[in-house]
Amino acid sequence: MTIHKFSTKLKKQEQVECLNLDYIFIDEVSMLGEVFYKFLMMIKKIRPDIKFIISGDHNQLKPINDRISIYTDYSNSPCLFELADYNKIELTTCRRADATLYNLIKFDNIPNVKPSDFKETNEYKNDINLCFTNAKRMEINHIKMKKLYKKNEWKSTRLK
Repeated sequence: MTIHKFSTKLKKQEQVECLNLDYIFIDEVSMLGEVFYKFLMMIKKIRPDIKFIISGDHNQLKPINDRISIYTDYSNSPCLFELADYNKIELTTCRRADATLYNLIKFDNIPNVKPSDFKETNEYKNDINLCFTNAKRMEINHIKMKKLYKKNEWKSTRLK
């Protein structure tokens, strides 16, 4: 369930006290605004036994309509560390792209990226393709899936 929906279900302290949860998982933490940090800290204060598993990349999208400055460093906020019981694991390997692409689009490297680092093509021979629109992503996925299916490498179960 989304954090928005979750937060609307917990209107009173008694509802938090009665939560039948051992863990709360939060994904895409970079999109979490200040109001949700307050909400999660309230849960942590009332129910310190609930463990928070928080994941995301703070170099991605910032929260929308956040009441705090865009320069606020949420990734190193004391609140985040307290929620996670002062545990932090930082992943250093990207599994969605090869090392060249991953290093090219790292946040600190963005000012150095040049159009010549990319090439436009309609061949889609690579398994990694960057797309500007969702429509193009869907088109490339369709092409790649058809090719995979024709190779008979696609193992699936078909349901009637």
